[in-house]
Amino acid sequence: MSLVLLTMLSTSAAHAAPASDRSGIRTRIDHVVALLQAHDLARAERRKAILREVEPVFDWHRMARAALGPIWRDRTPAEREQSTQLLAKTGIRQNWSGIR
Repeated sequence: MSLVLLTMLSTSAAHAAPASDRSGIRTRIDHVVALLQAHDLARAERRKAILREVEPVFDWHRMARAALGPIWRDRTPAEREQSTQLLAKTGIRQNWSGIR
């Protein structure tokens, strides 16, 4: 699971960030690796710390727009926001639920 998380983080961040920010992404990845290796942290504490580290990297609005494709244009701002929030919650729950 940690490999999946790191792959998502590095792939998403590399596409979303300009070259000047890529060193910051590397730093985030290093922090996540350190958190994954910090066996003295309780599972819930480790998970929260990792989520705090990676959450800012993901552009949920952009991903929701891409996922909905052409129907995005027909959605109201409230529906767009709801779709974005659902994607973020689902993405976090589905992809990071195995963090130990």
